[in-house]
Amino acid sequence: MRKSLAVAAAVAALLPFASQAEGLNYSYVEAGYLNTDLDEFSETVGGWALKAGFEITDNIFVYGRYADQKANIRGGEEIKFQPWDLGIGYAWPLAEQTDIYGTVGYASIDLDVPRSIDFPNTSDDGYTLGAGIRTRLADQFEVEGTARYANLSDYGDEFDFGIFGRWYVIERLALGVGYNAGDETSTFSGSVRWEF
Repeated sequence: MRKSLAVAAAVAALLPFASQAEGLNYSYVEAGYLNTDLDEFSETVGGWALKAGFEITDNIFVYGRYADQKANIRGGEEIKFQPWDLGIGYAWPLAEQTDIYGTVGYASIDLDVPRSIDFPNTSDDGYTLGAGIRTRLADQFEVEGTARYANLSDYGDEFDFGIFGRWYVIERLALGVGYNAGDETSTFSGSVRWEF
């Protein structure tokens, strides 16, 4: 009886990680907090962000991201920064727990600044091309590196690079931190992800 209980307990302990052996998951919802430095204004904006992805096939996935950030500056005035994007990607497995992927997407930026700042309120959009690598360093730890090119109508070309880490508290729930650096912005983030 004790041996049966011990075996059952061991199997139960390993079950949360059984699905991870099948490869990395691209179906998720994620919520988090961002803190972004806007180089143009020497200001930092903060706020929340939502991300989601969905696997269409074993290799093809779609994704979407939205952020709402703001900062109060002199005289109680406010800067608002709201970027979002949608896209599709293809993942190539390099190993059981390592993928590289490529993406193509559409991005939009809404920027509202006070009249006291000599910069027009603007909305801009364009296309994006991206690449990344994801790998599990251990059953509960994942690292992701990203590179993205954006071609926006008014702002022109922009490159950004990111590094992200995730700790899987349980099989499908992860806590994440990240840093993303671009030509005009740099962002620190913290998030909670649920995979399905």
